[in-house]
Amino acid sequence: MDERDLEIEQHSKQRGLEVAWWFLVLTLIAMLILLGKPDHAGFVSKTVLNWLIWLQFAAFFGVKGIVSIIQYRKQVRVS
Repeated sequence: MDERDLEIEQHSKQRGLEVAWWFLVLTLIAMLILLGKPDHAGFVSKTVLNWLIWLQFAAFFGVKGIVSIIQYRKQVRVS
């Protein structure tokens, strides 16, 4: 791996983390809004939280992969 590969890896990890955390925060806010009604009493099941964590991992690795592919395709080939 050279400097370009390391830069692409770092950039893709950063974007993946940003998207994963925003996904988590916005989902939790949406859950608070939806479950803030009196008939739900504000409880969230363990199953929903478990799925949310797994979806956060999937979002991280998905965005990381897509950003890596885009960055590699933008490079100019040098012989």
